[in-house]
Amino acid sequence: MQTGNSKNVLSETLILLGLGLLLALAANFLSPRGLSLTRNYFPSSLGQPSLSPANTTNLLPPTLASTATNPAAGATQSTGRTGASARS
Repeated sequence: MQTGNSKNVLSETLILLGLGLLLALAANFLSPRGLSLTRNYFPSSLGQPSLSPANTTNLLPPTLASTATNPAAGATQSTGRTGASARS
């Protein structure tokens, strides 16, 4: 086994990792749209209750919800005739 070669690869990896980190931090610092560690990017609304999975299960309007669960219900509601076929 070549321990000298693996040490070189490990040291080059650590050097590149450090240089990449320094470049990323410098770019973040210099950018006017840089990320801030103290900013809350996902604030929660204090006045509104959070949506629990029980509240989010039925997001479709009643007409769409019935056709999504029962395709036959949607087929009886529309004729499907548009354009030239509707004139004849």
